[in-house]
Amino acid sequence: MEAFILGSGKMARDIGLFLIEKNIGVTFFSRDEKRLKNLESYILKKLFLFNDDTSKFSVRFTTYDNISPSLQSPEIVIETVNESLEDKIFVINCIQNLITSDTLLLTNSSSIDPASINPSCTGMHFFYPVKMTNFVEITPGKSILATQKAIEFASKFGLDFIVGKDCCHFAINKLLLPLESEIFIALRSGVPAEVLEKSSIIPLFPAGHLSWMDSVGLDIIFASIKNYVLDMNQMEGNDYKELLDCLGELIKSGKSGKKNSNGLLCGKPLPWKTLDFSFSVEHFNQIFHYLFIHTCLRFIEKGWIEKEELEKVLNQVFLSNSTLKEEVEKSKGVRTDFIVRLYNERKKTYFEPLTSSGDL
Repeated sequence: MEAFILGSGKMARDIGLFLIEKNIGVTFFSRDEKRLKNLESYILKKLFLFNDDTSKFSVRFTTYDNISPSLQSPEIVIETVNESLEDKIFVINCIQNLITSDTLLLTNSSSIDPASINPSCTGMHFFYPVKMTNFVEITPGKSILATQKAIEFASKFGLDFIVGKDCCHFAINKLLLPLESEIFIALRSGVPAEVLEKSSIIPLFPAGHLSWMDSVGLDIIFASIKNYVLDMNQMEGNDYKELLDCLGELIKSGKSGKKNSNGLLCGKPLPWKTLDFSFSVEHFNQIFHYLFIHTCLRFIEKGWIEKEELEKVLNQVFLSNSTLKEEVEKSKGVRTDFIVRLYNERKKTYFEPLTSSGDL
């Protein structure tokens, strides 16, 4: 089996290595010769750790303007470039003559409808690191057959998955939006980043969220949220205006995260004044913890994700050290009152009380 990986970033190399270990031949494509050389060096070093004879692996590297005439059509194409519809269409068009009706065309996009990229495209968003999470979110495109082929591909190579619902594509990443919104509201108001990093370590997402955002890339998160807001009603979209404003300000100042050693917790100081005040980690931890539980329950109530699927996501993608059911039981009563108070104070739709009891 042969696969094309379109892109040369972190996800391209991680997905590529995953496929190579599954004995799939991989050709990496990039527009940038220098990035391609760096990618080749990284991949070959990693493969050497598996086997000191790297010639045993079927792996190639090429730019789009130097494609070998002998290159054959692949069974799989996975697009992994940045969250720009224009860029995604461009790279797929570059290899369009090598795509056949039998080729499974996938996009790793976390925010763009696959059908808008290409009529034959299906979404398959991998979560980093691929080998650890072993999980993808499949977003159906126009072809039912292509979606079924994507499911078969995931199953064949040991990837667990959920299939996104038409009413809520990219549900996994959208689960984090309310948490991110509250973090940036606090940051902009003067709460130190270090306090919010500690506060955001919660049972269902036991990693500091600021370091997680730095790892993903502030530019990628910004582009994705802009795409999500386009599909929201005005009231819901307004909830994330401050989040987008803050991320936009950081990106304009040169902050991207770990990739350029300049993010929320590294590099130059943040542009907002930090108040000289003793902030309580416990106070913000309670807000983030209860809000995330509430967001999970809200997604289930609205039918955006199934309860069993969500528990799977929490365990495999967010690496939770508890279950949603356990956290709902522990926080019953006090959580509901807490969320109602925050909704009355802030009027954000993501604090809107549930219409059901919230029990699982």
